[in-house]
Amino acid sequence: DAIPEGKLAFLTGVENARFKKPVTPGDQLRITARLEYFRRNLGKTNCEITVDGVVVSRADILFAVG
Repeated sequence: DAIPEGKLAFLTGVENARFKKPVTPGDQLRITARLEYFRRNLGKTNCEITVDGVVVSRADILFAVG
């Protein structure tokens, strides 16, 4: 299924969150999210956060579309 346009996504959970390096004020965070699945208005993304190309955090974000 495709995620419907114009709908709101609500955070329902965070899994496997890992913080690998500290970030400081002024750091520019780049967040990349890859859709793992989306079924019946529920979905999961794999997210990776980097600063200057170095991975500082990873997490799986669960959401519901309303």
